[in-house]
Amino acid sequence: MCASTLRPSGRGRGTGLALGVWLAMATTSSDKRDFVQFIGRLKETQTLLAVAQALSLRLEASEAMRRVAREVALAFGADMVGAYARDPAAVDALLPIAGYHVPARLRDWYRRTPFSVADSPAIETAWRRSAPVWTSSATDDPDWIPAVRALPPHSALFAPTVAGQEVVGGLFLVWWTTGRAFAEQELGLVAGVASQVGLALENRALVRETSERLLEAEIVADVAKSVTTSLDLDTVLARVVERARELCRADLAFIGLPDPGGDALVLRHRAGARFEDYDTLRLERGRGVAGAVWTSGEAVRTADRLDDPRFAVDDAVRAEGLRGMLGVPIRTGGTVVGVLAVAMRVPRRFTDAEQRALGRVAEHAAIAIHNARLFAAERASRAEAEAVGRRFRALIENSEDGIMLRDALGRVEYASPAVCRMLGYDSDDLLGRTGRSLIHPEDVAVGDALFARVLAEPNTPQRAHIRYRTKDGGYRWFEGVSTNLLHEPGVRAIVTNSRDITERKTAEEALRASETRYRTAARATSDAIWEWDLLGGAVEWNEGVQTLFGYAAADVAPTSAWWIERIHPEDHARVISGLRAVIDGGGEIWSDEFRFRRADGSWADVMDRGYVVHDAAGRPVRMIGAMANVTEPRRLEAELRQSQKMEAVGRLAGGIAHDFNNLLTVISGRSELLLVRLRADDPMRRDVELIKRVGERAATLTRQLLAFSRKQVLQTRVVALEAIIADLEPMLQRLIGENIELVTAVAPDVGRIMADPAQIEQVVLNLVVNARDAMPAGGRVTIGLADEDAQVVLSVKDSGSGIPAEVQARIFEPFFTTKEAGKGTGLGLAMVYGIVKQHGGSITVESAPGQGTTFRVCLPRIDALPAVEAEEATGRPARGSGTILLVEDENEVRDLAREILTGAGFDVLEAATPGEGLRAAERHPGDIDLIVTDVVMPEMSGRELAAQLLERRPGTKVLYISGYSEDAIEQHGVLDPGTTLLAKPFTPDALRRTVAMLLE
Repeated sequence: MCASTLRPSGRGRGTGLALGVWLAMATTSSDKRDFVQFIGRLKETQTLLAVAQALSLRLEASEAMRRVAREVALAFGADMVGAYARDPAAVDALLPIAGYHVPARLRDWYRRTPFSVADSPAIETAWRRSAPVWTSSATDDPDWIPAVRALPPHSALFAPTVAGQEVVGGLFLVWWTTGRAFAEQELGLVAGVASQVGLALENRALVRETSERLLEAEIVADVAKSVTTSLDLDTVLARVVERARELCRADLAFIGLPDPGGDALVLRHRAGARFEDYDTLRLERGRGVAGAVWTSGEAVRTADRLDDPRFAVDDAVRAEGLRGMLGVPIRTGGTVVGVLAVAMRVPRRFTDAEQRALGRVAEHAAIAIHNARLFAAERASRAEAEAVGRRFRALIENSEDGIMLRDALGRVEYASPAVCRMLGYDSDDLLGRTGRSLIHPEDVAVGDALFARVLAEPNTPQRAHIRYRTKDGGYRWFEGVSTNLLHEPGVRAIVTNSRDITERKTAEEALRASETRYRTAARATSDAIWEWDLLGGAVEWNEGVQTLFGYAAADVAPTSAWWIERIHPEDHARVISGLRAVIDGGGEIWSDEFRFRRADGSWADVMDRGYVVHDAAGRPVRMIGAMANVTEPRRLEAELRQSQKMEAVGRLAGGIAHDFNNLLTVISGRSELLLVRLRADDPMRRDVELIKRVGERAATLTRQLLAFSRKQVLQTRVVALEAIIADLEPMLQRLIGENIELVTAVAPDVGRIMADPAQIEQVVLNLVVNARDAMPAGGRVTIGLADEDAQVVLSVKDSGSGIPAEVQARIFEPFFTTKEAGKGTGLGLAMVYGIVKQHGGSITVESAPGQGTTFRVCLPRIDALPAVEAEEATGRPARGSGTILLVEDENEVRDLAREILTGAGFDVLEAATPGEGLRAAERHPGDIDLIVTDVVMPEMSGRELAAQLLERRPGTKVLYISGYSEDAIEQHGVLDPGTTLLAKPFTPDALRRTVAMLLE
């Protein structure tokens, strides 16, 4: 390197002047060459001295290296010099630690840009050879550092600094011109400076390492002393975090321990903390540096917590301003029991040595935690043992059961207060005494046998019930359990636990007597009595289950399953659910009504009731109950309900029948009279006929209402049912249609009945129509007639689809129908039911899906011949003569009847009340052939009126007319034998013919 390339350093102005004189005095080229060499050695010496001076000062490493960079820049005329150190975390990377004359625009880049040796072949060569390398144009040199090549054009030189045999850093020299070349002398000087820097750094490192090791040893010893001298874990761990912070020269240190649930770390022990909410902070596994250490069980480092993508930034990190961090696990027996961590509030790379040192401190923290746990466990064990002793003594002293210790001869060594209390003795009265001396004479043999078994079988509890004498001379029953523990070092006695069971024995005796009475009563009752063991499942029945349901004794299984299996499937879930609800819910009373299968497969309606018995702890243990067969009562109840329904509708029908029948009498009568007057081709005839038909339909409906409610006025006589069926058969065949076959099956010599023939015809007609409607696609209807016992049975059977059970239950209800709207009134079968009941009979239905339906009508049989039918009405004259007294309080009905009778040729005396009728009869001088009177009227009844008139005119005939129901007029005696009643609504022809019949 020529002298002209070096800039004056300004160091030693006297030396510079001497050099100038010496140069002026040199006369030969040899002298000048020697002079130049001298100058070079002098310059090298000055530079090395300046570097040595900078390194010798007790300065921070960054400041010392900045001064070294300055001296190197001055010595070599460099525009910028940077000092670098090897990255402890990456051995082939260089980190900037100081710089001199770095341009302002490059300072941030310089601080943030490390160099990788592997990225530059030139730097790698210098690193490997420990020798300087240079380039005349860094921007064009492919072997140079890529990051440096991006700077403005420049020449550069790199000299590695070596400590021992290892490169620990280097010096970068930059000239902001290209083409700079370096002579061997310059390279040697740079290498010397770098070597001097390396040696100084090595000495500094040794001193620092020695100091750090001494500090580490002192801190570890202090922590170890704390661990061995204190069992208070909080005190020890507080000391650990303080010394850990000091050891690593950190701003903050903390220990995280798992919370009681083991789900998060709690930072209870801290040194240097600023964040105020550590007490509420919970670090989950994997969260932050401490959470990562806890999860992995390995040490974790980060140079800058805020820039590390592995960790999220939380409130504590922001509040503390944490940057560089190091955490190590605290292990006990291979398990991570905590985390020890240190942190800086500036970026920092913690070293391997710091990690190892912190790990050794963590080992002592682990020892402290382990010792504390052992101490706590030992203390808890001692406390538990003391507590157990206290509990045992309390148990013995306060137990309701008596506890006694005896020796091998049976002598009492200890008697608990309960023993003394139960027997009435003091403890001193019992000590040394044998238990045998207190045993009831009748139980001595039992006591001796018990004691012999106890001696013969150590460790085996022996149980017995024995009576012992109390201090007052009485005896009480005791249940005792004795165990031979004579061989046990801690006992050396026969231990007997006993309790007074005198009350229990008394109760058991009472229970046996009660059970005897119970079994006697169970045999005497007709109900099925049962007792169910809820714990074992066994069920015991009395003989009632056999009597009521036809089972043989061998058929009745002693299990609850036998009973449950015989509950009707449709009732099963409800019954079991209700039963379980009472048992599981702590109830006492259970009852339910359901169907139970008899031995023959049929179903009986039963009422079952049970009482739940609980033990002393309130647990259900037994049930006692009785099952009654209520099939017949339920059938009677159903009939009663049906009867009540009929009665209710009957009251309604009877209430409206009178007024309604009066109206229908007028409507039907007037329409018929009008038809007589109209020509056959009269256009009004069609409307009048319609009025007449509607009136007839209304009259039929009224009769049906009265019929099913059994309030219709019956005109009964001795009837042969087979004659009625024979007369109806042609009409029935037309009624059912050609696709249905009609079959009659009449038994020979069928008995007679007392009945209203018209009403019986209605029964047959309705039952046959009902059968027809059940067979829309055709089939067969069979009408049967036979004697059964004292009854005549009429049956109507069809081959239809059958009637469901739920429909059968309501089939005789008024207005109940399964037909669509407009196709039925629901009164047909109700009317049949009412007529049959009014005749003193019964009706039943038998049906099953797919097997058709059979209605059976049973009517009382009588031993009499049928009444001789009167001459056909058509043979009677339609006209007559004579005087008739007409008494009717309804004006329209009276006017109609008068017009009919006068039209038939009779003279009519008309009266609106019974009083008027009496006066009319008195005024009439001639005979009165017939009295036609309403039954229920103001002032007096028609029967009373007739009685008064007959006293004055004995030969007069009487015809009663009424629109009331049977029960309303029955009390007036107009239904008695020998009387004639014409029920409203009547037709003009019916009135004329009835009058003609009476006057014949």
